[in-house]
Amino acid sequence: MCYKTQKYTIEELLYMKKYNIAGITFKIDFNFKLKKEEEAFFEFKSDKNMNAKEVFKLIPQKWENSNDLLKVQETPILSVYKKNEGYIREFTSIYTNKKYAWLDEDKNIVYYDNVQQKKVLTHMFCIMELIGIEHTLCKHKTFMLHSSYINYNGDAILFSGPSGIGKSTQADLWQEYEGAEIINGDRTAISKNLGNWHAYGLPFAGSSKIYKNKTLPIKAVVILKQGKENCIRKAKLMEAFKTLYSETTVNSWNKKDVETIIELVENFIKEVPIYVLSCLPNQEAVDLLKKEIERGE
Repeated sequence: MCYKTQKYTIEELLYMKKYNIAGITFKIDFNFKLKKEEEAFFEFKSDKNMNAKEVFKLIPQKWENSNDLLKVQETPILSVYKKNEGYIREFTSIYTNKKYAWLDEDKNIVYYDNVQQKKVLTHMFCIMELIGIEHTLCKHKTFMLHSSYINYNGDAILFSGPSGIGKSTQADLWQEYEGAEIINGDRTAISKNLGNWHAYGLPFAGSSKIYKNKTLPIKAVVILKQGKENCIRKAKLMEAFKTLYSETTVNSWNKKDVETIIELVENFIKEVPIYVLSCLPNQEAVDLLKKEIERGE
């Protein structure tokens, strides 16, 4: 692996963003102006004087792959190479079909093609895709779960399951009938803090476009299944593990990350009530789940 020898000082990295995501302050330095910082990030902005736990730098220079690196992942838009310490992610644009950025996970450095930047790296979401936030959260013993996250009386209830199963529908029903607040319609960060498991809002929410920065203790996780009638039961441990692990965001090529997520999910399902709810999109499903959660208190 080799890089061009040009170096950049802090003063040359003209633009900087700081966000607090899942209790971790991220600082991202880059030297070009974005066309847009999406509304999703507004609630997550951090005080500029706050010390950052994770600092990322975007450097305008190409990465040249050496032949002795092992390619461990390849898709049309992402290739991953194993180096002595950590991994290099190589990104290919779906718009130009050209390689445009390289993340060195071990160093928190993104190298990018200055020409391609003007075409591809125009929004904050584009930059967030490059820094590997799921890997960074994993380093801090935090995992991301595909789920709708609601605030009910100061506690988090998470609805999890594959796309199209009805997570947003159940969250909407709880908002309508119980006055619950929807924090995120698609993703939740989860970690253990001061002995209790907490849910964190994220600036990524799929098509729901609901992304609030709120942290709450987790009351329950509900695995959703579609059914002809409403019925609920406690999930078995292996069932809970298989279902929730399949809905986490984990890089299968990174053995250390996989092991960390497995350990986190295993501990999580032993300490937090996990229910399986086969349901219809109606108030009865809300009443049934509410009664079961209250009975388990």
